[in-house]
Amino acid sequence: MRPWLVSGMIVTILWGCAALSPVTVRDPIPQDYAFHRLESDDMSVHWNIVQGEGGVVAEGYVEHVGGPGILIRYVNVTLKGLDTKGRVVSKATDVPHRDLFHVGDQGLFRIAMPVTGRENTFLVRADYWWEPFDDNRRSIFWW
Repeated sequence: MRPWLVSGMIVTILWGCAALSPVTVRDPIPQDYAFHRLESDDMSVHWNIVQGEGGVVAEGYVEHVGGPGILIRYVNVTLKGLDTKGRVVSKATDVPHRDLFHVGDQGLFRIAMPVTGRENTFLVRADYWWEPFDDNRRSIFWW
């Protein structure tokens, strides 16, 4: 057998084994993050801030923690840079990968923002729209 053919067969077998092996990915947990915020008793936000040259990155997740009769929609997560007087001097927004959140649902976010040099601290906020829904998980409001 030719050496390249044997090598190709080995690579194909190894790739097939890797593709079939189960990969366990756990949901994020608050202990993985340094910063936490609860937005209006419905949405918790957990994040880390990493400062680099010329910018800052906030990575984390939002989770619906409110009552079971609330459906959360249209979540926007905003990273704000505040000066020493608490004024917003920089801002960037991201939308988590989910747009509908039932209780326990999570959405990851990553916000990269250039800094002005006037930032004293950074804050992450989540804005969202909520609506009630019935036991069949149908929205009570019709769009």
